[in-house]
Amino acid sequence: MKPERISVVVGILVGVILSGCLPSTPTATPTAMPTTSEALTTAAWSTLEKQPAVAIENAQKCIDLFETTATEQQAKLTSAPPDGAVSEDQKKAIFANWALNDVGISYWIKGQALEKLGRANDAKEAYKGAQKFPYARTWDPKGWFWQPAKAASERLAKLP
Repeated sequence: MKPERISVVVGILVGVILSGCLPSTPTATPTAMPTTSEALTTAAWSTLEKQPAVAIENAQKCIDLFETTATEQQAKLTSAPPDGAVSEDQKKAIFANWALNDVGISYWIKGQALEKLGRANDAKEAYKGAQKFPYARTWDPKGWFWQPAKAASERLAKLP
């Protein structure tokens, strides 16, 4: 083959390759995983029913990033926060322990998601994780706090 023809063929091939590599329409940017404990917990909650594997991923990320802070926050408490309906001052005090609350509920959400996937033994381990945080509280939008550790204990008692 003559050098001039090789240049033309190479030029055509490069053009074809490049045109196939460049999208003709803009593509969506992948959504980044949340990084705050609140965002991770919210993401875990919102995916629990229909995407339990995604819920596990978000819950585990919260646990990985914030468990040390949660442990420190719990160690500073001298008594368990109230659950149920509370005053605005009590509510603010409970919310001040953001990592404790988010890690506690993340373990519980992880347990729920693992149960949905039929992984009872792994769910038990997640619930045991929630039990390490008896001072964690979770706000129910209906107007009260509940205890993920207590709910985890109840689930553990029911699992084979």
